[in-house]
Amino acid sequence: MAVDYKRIRVRRGTLGDFIAAGFIPEDGEPIAIIGADGKSSGYKIGNGVDAVDKLPALSKGDAGPQGNPGVKGDPGGAFTYASPGIYSAAGAVSIPALTGNSLEYLQQQRARALQSWWFALANRDYAPAVARFGPGDSITEGQGATTRDRRWVQRAQMLLRRHFPTTALGSGGGVGWIDPWQMANSFGQPATVGGNLPANPGGGGSYTDTGFGLSRRTYILKASTDTWTITVKGTSVDIHGVQVNGATATVTVDGGTPQTISFGGSGVSDGKVIRVTLGASGGHTITLAGASGSFYFSGIYVNDGDENQGVHTYGNGYYGQSTTFFANLDAPKPIAAIQPSLFVIALSINDYAANASAATAKQNLQKIIAACKANVTTPPSFVLMPYWLRTGTFTGDAWSAFVAAQYEIAAADPSVCVLDLNARMPAANGPAANPYYTDGIHPTDMSHAFIADQLVRFLSPM
Repeated sequence: MAVDYKRIRVRRGTLGDFIAAGFIPEDGEPIAIIGADGKSSGYKIGNGVDAVDKLPALSKGDAGPQGNPGVKGDPGGAFTYASPGIYSAAGAVSIPALTGNSLEYLQQQRARALQSWWFALANRDYAPAVARFGPGDSITEGQGATTRDRRWVQRAQMLLRRHFPTTALGSGGGVGWIDPWQMANSFGQPATVGGNLPANPGGGGSYTDTGFGLSRRTYILKASTDTWTITVKGTSVDIHGVQVNGATATVTVDGGTPQTISFGGSGVSDGKVIRVTLGASGGHTITLAGASGSFYFSGIYVNDGDENQGVHTYGNGYYGQSTTFFANLDAPKPIAAIQPSLFVIALSINDYAANASAATAKQNLQKIIAACKANVTTPPSFVLMPYWLRTGTFTGDAWSAFVAAQYEIAAADPSVCVLDLNARMPAANGPAANPYYTDGIHPTDMSHAFIADQLVRFLSPM
């Protein structure tokens, strides 16, 4: 049935009308006083005793507290992202301006560049989301960290797995990439060696080579006495190396029967991978030894039930190297073998120290990016990660010019974005000035952890 709405009207009149009529409103009866303009100018409530002119007018309540001001809206036009500055006034470096239409412009720029990585990360239950932390220099290699696990590349892997677990393994997985030997020795060599393999290689020599592999280094196993032994927790290892004219080696797991392996026949070809099963998850000791010819071995990747899922990272830094070294030697075939969806490139600080030009560093970085793109099936994402101002007096371009060059690359290439550590960390003025560096450039454990925190937050789609 239809609703029967009833209209309720308050008694209305001018004050003169009520006085002339001698009207006394009943207790609780509301009265509207009409002003000269014909509109209500006030209200009174009857008490059953007093005439209208004797009743007090209703007053407004006390003012409530002031509300919080709203967020100021975008004024429109160009938006400039200015530098937040650097903790140390000495040698402070401002980051270049980024200009767009709004804050959303900056978010869209990052989202566009990281799209490939975010999709790979979303698919981690069904296939590995592969990130290459490199090429980089000694900081990527881990110099300054007291243990291998405290360098930023390992902590970033741990944090990514913690924040983006898999259904089957949670945040678990193998330790990942292990170089055959370290140039940076703040935490020692990863394995023990025998025969003619040097324990602390300096690069080059008849039993080492810096021209091959993801990290541009190999051991060359030439005899059964040339051995590389390491204990890892896992279910399998991927052995990376170079096909060199049918050379062979043996791999022995937990002291069992040696298994002969080879990367292929005649000719020389980098980027070869052999998977060796270890058995049930747990500690396993692996020994590689020479057998025939010159067997080039460039590292292992340790899996622990995550062969076909999860987050896989490859940390590939080389102590003391500049963009020129990697632009001329970077590893297209090893890159093709692992198919990264993400590259984090942390270079240029050694170009600055070598008094190179920022323009040359920019060209080298673009060359490295082009080589990476040419050797992966799905177009990858790139993060350029310029470091802080290092200690020293140099005669080439200012460090700010090298940082600006990386922003210029990102502005011209939609697959590239910049995580600017120069804007997030103090200048490295030596160990007496702050607790962030072990010397005038290399980060402490705390700073390695800080880099990992910043990177993982930047790489997260959430």
